[in-house]
Amino acid sequence: MGIAPQAKARRPAPMINVTPLIDVVLVLLITFMVVAPSLEPKLDVTLPAIVERTGSEVPEQLILELGPDGSLQLAGESVPREQLYDRLVASFAAREKRDLFFRAHPDSVYGDVISVLDLARAAGAEHIGTVVETASVGEADAP
Repeated sequence: MGIAPQAKARRPAPMINVTPLIDVVLVLLITFMVVAPSLEPKLDVTLPAIVERTGSEVPEQLILELGPDGSLQLAGESVPREQLYDRLVASFAAREKRDLFFRAHPDSVYGDVISVLDLARAAGAEHIGTVVETASVGEADAP
């Protein structure tokens, strides 16, 4: 501790030397920066082995497509909306998994999309995935 000179002071005013305090704080900061990465919890993950399949073993995906005019295609075949429920029920009965992939044309009416998805869910689809097509770089910039 040092004493600061004062012109009219009766008692000397104490001054705290903060240099040792800063040194200690910097040493602690560096210590925590070095130790902190090793304190993160680690999760051991065992990944499954890759099994190569031949083309005949891969299950065919059930794809439902909705056109811009409201037309429907199930697995590449045109289906009238009135028969869609029965065709989906028959398709799901023949499959182990009740997965359905849905592709809608960008110009499709939103209400048609929702009604077809509701119909598919009512027919027994457990998982419905949406099929999207990515635009190439030149197409993304086009108006």
